[in-house]
Amino acid sequence: MNKPNRRLRRWSWPLVCALLVGCAYGAVKDSTPMQESNNVIMLNFGNAVWVHVVKIGTRRLPAGQLQVAAKLLNRSPSDRNVDIRCEFRDSNGFELEKTSFAPVMLKSGVSQTWRSNSLSPDASDFRIYIRNSK
Repeated sequence: MNKPNRRLRRWSWPLVCALLVGCAYGAVKDSTPMQESNNVIMLNFGNAVWVHVVKIGTRRLPAGQLQVAAKLLNRSPSDRNVDIRCEFRDSNGFELEKTSFAPVMLKSGVSQTWRSNSLSPDASDFRIYIRNSK
């Protein structure tokens, strides 16, 4: 009865180590930060589950500013209060300006359009940050 336990102990440790090394190796494949690859960043897990970005669009205003519009859908069974901030970037990816977090109430099951305008006509890219209201 002692022999099977010894065999199990002898082989379990190397298997566990191989599994951990394999998982750690596979987890470090993408070196691009999330902020560089996504235009919308959810800062809380609950928002990532319940708040869905249906559509994002941009346009130039007559004075040259960049306007960002996002259609947001609350899939939660109740209303959600969130704060939204927009960060405008130039063509090289550097931050030009950012708005302060603005409170938005998303009604349950309803899609709403949120808009933000840049102050500078040099803005060519954007990032939208959504967090739970404080």
